[in-house]
Amino acid sequence: MATPEKTGDVAVHDEIQPAPLTTTNTIPDEYRELDNGEITAEALGGMVDDLPKGYYRSMSFIGTMLALCLGQSSCYFGFVMPANVLTIINEDIGPNPNYVWIALIWNLTQAVAFVLVGRLSDLLGRRWFFVGGQSIGLLGSIIACTAHNVPVLIVGSAFIGIGAGVQLSFGMVVGELIPNKHRGFGISCIFVSALPLTVFGPVVIRSMILHMGAGWRWSYYFNVMLLTVVVALFYFCYHPPTYAMLHARRANHVSPWKMVDFVGVLLFTAGLLVLLLGISWGGSMYPWKSGMVIGFIVGGAAILILLVLWEIYGAGDYPLIPIHLFKNRQYMGTILTAAVGSMVYYSLLVLWPVQITMLYDTDSMAIGWKSCIVAGASLLGQGACGVLVRVLGKHKLQLMVSVSLLTAFTGAMAATTPETPGMAVAFIFLASTFLGYVENVALTIGPFCLDASDLGLALGLLGATRSTLATTAQAIFTTILSNKLVTNIPKYVVPAVLDAGLPQSSVTDLLTALAAGNMTGVPGITPGITAAATEGNKQAYSHSFQIVYLAAVAFGVCGVLAATNAPNSESKFTNVVQRKLHHTGFDNKTTKEAEA
Repeated sequence: MATPEKTGDVAVHDEIQPAPLTTTNTIPDEYRELDNGEITAEALGGMVDDLPKGYYRSMSFIGTMLALCLGQSSCYFGFVMPANVLTIINEDIGPNPNYVWIALIWNLTQAVAFVLVGRLSDLLGRRWFFVGGQSIGLLGSIIACTAHNVPVLIVGSAFIGIGAGVQLSFGMVVGELIPNKHRGFGISCIFVSALPLTVFGPVVIRSMILHMGAGWRWSYYFNVMLLTVVVALFYFCYHPPTYAMLHARRANHVSPWKMVDFVGVLLFTAGLLVLLLGISWGGSMYPWKSGMVIGFIVGGAAILILLVLWEIYGAGDYPLIPIHLFKNRQYMGTILTAAVGSMVYYSLLVLWPVQITMLYDTDSMAIGWKSCIVAGASLLGQGACGVLVRVLGKHKLQLMVSVSLLTAFTGAMAATTPETPGMAVAFIFLASTFLGYVENVALTIGPFCLDASDLGLALGLLGATRSTLATTAQAIFTTILSNKLVTNIPKYVVPAVLDAGLPQSSVTDLLTALAAGNMTGVPGITPGITAAATEGNKQAYSHSFQIVYLAAVAFGVCGVLAATNAPNSESKFTNVVQRKLHHTGFDNKTTKEAEA
């Protein structure tokens, strides 16, 4: 027996080292595992030509990809569609002033889930995180579809958000199982698979409300049915490398629990939740200067500082978030660029329907159709990136150009008025298209900045950063809009209604009635005054939105600067497959054996 060598406190014997991977092509040096044979040959993918014949036609692979596609659709049934009609939901099972938490809690829980799923599944294996995460989302959907008051629906949405954090982590699975050169195309295929709901979700949910007995609940009913299939597919088809395969040398000596940074998990979860709560409350539920907002923001930041100190000095060999990631300039440049795209995207999802309603249309279905533009154009950009990201190369330049155009067209929205609906639609379409392109480029090249064993961590931290900064931007843009309306509504409405003949004594009553959407009870009101008030209100909103879009330009400039640090990853687009599914019928077989 060979003399054991020491790896930390664990004795490693030659006979438990995994057999070398049999290949017919040489794996590029930059893709060789850096763990001295820690991962077994059964789990390693190698070159695509070395995979058994028929591997990509196996039930395990096809079922896994189908589960990812259906999981992406679940995000729209579970969040995007209900979020589009929150006021209608509140009228049905409320009214409750806390109904905004239906969307807010989803954002909070999915942001936390990104990092936890990414990092822990890197260490412990992904299978049960994906099966368990979808099961939690299924439980949330059952709670939501049976909810008869807002607090219960909020609880359901929290569970759905956890499931969404797993669903939106599909890049971890795609990045491992398909060749690196097709990673961008694979990601775009998952995005495009949800096309009907991505593009027409707002119209679908409004049609449900108009024509189906249970109305908005059907969104959750469909999600229950969808997630039942997803859970089954992941359970029966998704068999990625297990803990024992990922840690061949340590599996018999180190408990999986010792690889979980429980203190880091607690600090990260508490810090991010508290911080995001404070940011989300600011300017909406409470003034920014209120003790509640300041206390939560400062408290969340303090907990995250403690997290950093713990990760540096106390986490040991398996920190939740290794600090060296923040020293990786290329990786940080990529995820910050992606975060800027998300800051604009989630803000447009919220602000664009408001702009349509206040400036261009009041019909519910018409609003729904126009609201489809943001998600639909974003999907177009994601699909285009899947085709072009490898062909064009020069990924730093691709990011810089696409985020510059995103910024330019978002800023151009400041030139739109109530009289230019066509211009607004065109600029929103173009901005959203480049927004989707930015997102897919970042998801494709971001993990290339780190080791293959950190793929989940790379995408998890990217997702959490995007969610955090998107929530921050949404709060900032909403506050800017609210603050400008406070001054612009009196500025544009009052002179218009006085010129139309409204008595001075009725101005306050009119402004109150205008905010409520019904001016019929205002003393001295006439059809001409009503028309003047409506037109003045449009001008007030138009000028307020202009400031919001100009503010978005500042974030876009930051995105362009961040993109200058992104890598050119042409050399990474090879035939290498990082990991391999087992239980495919081809386990431990070479290509020749499979062909025999």
